[in-house]
Amino acid sequence: MSAAPQTWLDRAIGWIAPGVQLERMKARVLLGYDAANPGHRRQGGGGQAANASPENWQLQRDRVKLMWEARAGERNVGLIGGILDRMTQYVVGALSYQPNTGDKTIDAAYAEYFHEWCGRADLSGRFRLRKLVEMGFRAMLRDGDYGFVLSRHGGEVRLQGVEADRLGKPDDVTPDERYIGGITINDLGQPVSYRVYERTTLGQYVNPQEFTASQFLHLWNPLRGDQYRGVSWIQPAIPAARDLQEWFNAEMTRAKFHSKFAGFVTGKNYFTGQGAAEWDAKTSEGTPTMKVQDGTLVRLREGEGVSFPPPMSNPSGAFLSFVDVRIRHLAVALNAPYGFLYDLTALGGVTARLEVQQAQRLIAYFQGLLVDCVLERIKDEVLALGMATGQLPASQFWRRGRWQFGPWITADLGYQTQADVELMQMGLKTGTQIVGEQGGTFSEVAQQIISEVKELQEMAALAGVPIELIAPNRAPAASQLLASMNTPPSPPSGMMEAMGEGASKQLIEILEKASTGEMERDAAVQALVEIFGMSEQRAEAIVPKRANPAVGYEAKNGAGRGISPGRGTLARN
Repeated sequence: MSAAPQTWLDRAIGWIAPGVQLERMKARVLLGYDAANPGHRRQGGGGQAANASPENWQLQRDRVKLMWEARAGERNVGLIGGILDRMTQYVVGALSYQPNTGDKTIDAAYAEYFHEWCGRADLSGRFRLRKLVEMGFRAMLRDGDYGFVLSRHGGEVRLQGVEADRLGKPDDVTPDERYIGGITINDLGQPVSYRVYERTTLGQYVNPQEFTASQFLHLWNPLRGDQYRGVSWIQPAIPAARDLQEWFNAEMTRAKFHSKFAGFVTGKNYFTGQGAAEWDAKTSEGTPTMKVQDGTLVRLREGEGVSFPPPMSNPSGAFLSFVDVRIRHLAVALNAPYGFLYDLTALGGVTARLEVQQAQRLIAYFQGLLVDCVLERIKDEVLALGMATGQLPASQFWRRGRWQFGPWITADLGYQTQADVELMQMGLKTGTQIVGEQGGTFSEVAQQIISEVKELQEMAALAGVPIELIAPNRAPAASQLLASMNTPPSPPSGMMEAMGEGASKQLIEILEKASTGEMERDAAVQALVEIFGMSEQRAEAIVPKRANPAVGYEAKNGAGRGISPGRGTLARN
């Protein structure tokens, strides 16, 4: 507990009543917050001037400085660059969009149209949508925020990336309360326009352009309600990462210096060396020196000896333990698991599942940020323009769909798979959810399975072997299932069974008479309805619609036997 600071009133009371002054100071210590009075042990937080407004001149200046530091750390500090790489890899992943309007035909049209547009999304023609989003998300983590300008080019929607230092310029200081770091707001605090600068190769900011809020997509992660510009997400890791990098470099220098010496020559007199033993040079103080030669020993003279350097003991266990603790603090500051950020070998058992769930929630949070700030607006603009131009069919549910980001991470694939199967069997999880976690869609998987089964069936038929021999574990009873599908169902019991064998003979006679013309077709239909209990529609389908008089005449006069030759028939003599 730190000492309570004295105000001018405390000092005045102390002159008159020191006891009252002491009681006041005791009460302030007991009833106050220790963190609010750091005293001499800790540095203060800066007070109202530094912390009241999230967009005051000091914090805006620090935001820009953090951006430069983060960019330098990305280039030169492996830990910072690795964290950015890993977060970008798992958050963006295999980005794709799957429509879900309820109509498969419309869904297929939307998916194909949007996929083709993704290749033309970049105004400069260099990147697909996935790469644009990947660079934008990485820049948001590094710089604090990122922007996309929506424009029309060639009759289509196009995107242009805007890095954080081009949204406003770094030295853009103005007393206007409605202009904050390149963003102009109205009296309600709503952004109405964004000022974007061009940046030359020499670092100059020229040709500012104003874009309305409907033309600009701002990707950022706000920390306060009054904030309008984002702060680098990686900023808590910058001091620790730089300290570790410098420490690693110092340890590496020490190890290199130690490895330079193969041994040391010892003797009684080092100042009378002659010939090969003569010193190479002297320091400014006059101390003789000799150039170190890697892996060699100089000649020994009488009275001289060789002393080998002690074995290298660095980095020590204490050093490695401190590095581990420092990186754990860094992971806590970034709200990311230590095993996910630095040491994957630390994942194991129940702890691994807990850390993986924490990492997955962090990843899902950033994926939701991408969807809300950027992806949904892009998708709506593209599909709406496609419907307006007649390239896409309209749908009441055209906004419905799902963004896919690739497979989820898991510490134990076997355990997770078994858990998913049990949840699906209990009806608590669907196949669509499971396939979605793997970065795919259920319809695509089902179509692929059907295609593979048909291919196995064709290959088995050509080779004359059962399917079970080709894929024994996948299709243990495939032949029986396929045979049952191809076997027609048994006829239902009815009048035929009740009338016995004579019913079949009578039915054949009626059909033959109708086909030869001996019996009118309407009469044959009526006979089937009354005698056999068929429906009129079924009887109409069974009885031939037209009679062939020639065939009837031949049959009546015994001129022939059978059916007349016709298209697709065989004659019998």
